Amino acid sequence: MQSLNINSFRFDFRGLGESSGQFVETTPLKELADLESTIEYVISLGYQDIVLLGTSFGGSIVSQLEHKKYPSIKALVLWYSVLDYQEFAKTNEELSKEKKEIADKQGYYEKTNSKGTIFKIGKDFYNEVCSLVPYKNIINLDLPILFVHGLKDTIVPYESSVKISKMCKRPQLELIKNGNHSFTNNKKAMNEAINVTTKYIKNILNRKKIKGVVALWKRLKSNRKN
Repeated sequence: MQSLNINSFRFDFRGLGESSGQFVETTPLKELADLESTIEYVISLGYQDIVLLGTSFGGSIVSQLEHKKYPSIKALVLWYSVLDYQEFAKTNEELSKEKKEIADKQGYYEKTNSKGTIFKIGKDFYNEVCSLVPYKNIINLDLPILFVHGLKDTIVPYESSVKISKMCKRPQLELIKNGNHSFTNNKKAMNEAINVTTKYIKNILNRKKIKGVVALWKRLKSNRKN
């Protein structure tokens, strides 16, 4: 992104990666609070034109943000995002009714990922997932939204992005031919996803600059007349 003169800021939600906290305590709304803190921090550094990019479950958090609070946000980018928790739970074992019952009994459900890392999913996480519908927050949103999804995604079916993008006011949908979930199976698919995203972001920011120049020119013309 730096080669395009675009600054980027990446962060881990609490209990993940390099962030502090326990994953068992995290919930969608707590992750939303993490996102809000991050946006406020970036704005405090003086950045005025922001494009939010969320991947997988992170895309659901980006979608649930109260975007009107942050005029600096100019667009959203959603990569293979989980935008319908209830639909996702039908095919995702971790969010099944049985796993929720285990979490209700002992306070969490314990899972091990493909790398052998153990995660404890707390009962509060399950309760919030049952009550929230992320995509409902973006279908009436007057912001450009880019949906990027691999056609070979077996975790979050690409049909979800197709369906929800059609509900939105200003969508753009990019389907990556050989991409799986996270585009890790195919270098070409990953590069294609990155290319369509960087092009989209560049167009959004350039459009914003052009509007700013037009507004300034109109103001100058007005001042001359006065």
